[in-house]
Amino acid sequence: MRTGGFSFVGFLLARILRFASALAIGAVLFLVVVLFLLNHLIEAGEFRDLLIRELERRTQLKVEVGAVEMDLGGITGIALKDFSLSDPLTARPILTAPRMVTRVALLPLWNWQIVLQDISFHQPTLHVIRNQEGKVDVLEILGRILFQKPEDFPFTLDLNEIRMESAQVIFHDQFHRPDPLITELRQADLSLRRVGRNGFLDVTTGQNEQNQLVNDEKPAVDYRLQTVVEREGQRAEIASRGRI
Repeated sequence: MRTGGFSFVGFLLARILRFASALAIGAVLFLVVVLFLLNHLIEAGEFRDLLIRELERRTQLKVEVGAVEMDLGGITGIALKDFSLSDPLTARPILTAPRMVTRVALLPLWNWQIVLQDISFHQPTLHVIRNQEGKVDVLEILGRILFQKPEDFPFTLDLNEIRMESAQVIFHDQFHRPDPLITELRQADLSLRRVGRNGFLDVTTGQNEQNQLVNDEKPAVDYRLQTVVEREGQRAEIASRGRI
């Protein structure tokens, strides 16, 4: 009886090992296909063109990107050099970064769809303006990027997080001021993570139309910020986290 029991256990273990081996081989082949596909899109320039088109559609800004390459720090990471967002009418820079890294979601690739999950900006410079009416343009832009409902295209953004590392943020406060008050955030590490899967915005481009929630859940963002703040010769270190 014991011999028969050991034989059955050995047979079961052998079947499990075969299944695990086949699964591992399949996963490796899938990753090879994924890397080949992404590398082809990068070399052909298609990834760069698709990213620019999607970001310009969401932000209504001019997007410029330099060289694109695979990021060796992640299996499905893609690095872009000399990234910039600017106002298409005035050419005013809003965000510039010498390097941006984005990560591609694995599961949508089974359906030949490219979905970007997060974006990291390295040493970026961000210009934030609060105008005379108290409106902050960057907040609307971030809302479009994080919360606009993804389209059913072969390429789209479904970002869970935006990160900035060693950033410089220049805040121009024009609200009820004849001359803007300048506040600078230096060596800022900022993380903005979308909360939940709901609360997407149906964002339209019409000037007289409002952003509408796709469902009843309000959008929210968890943030983490660590930086040095300078204003009018004063300096302070700040570390903060919370939800907005």
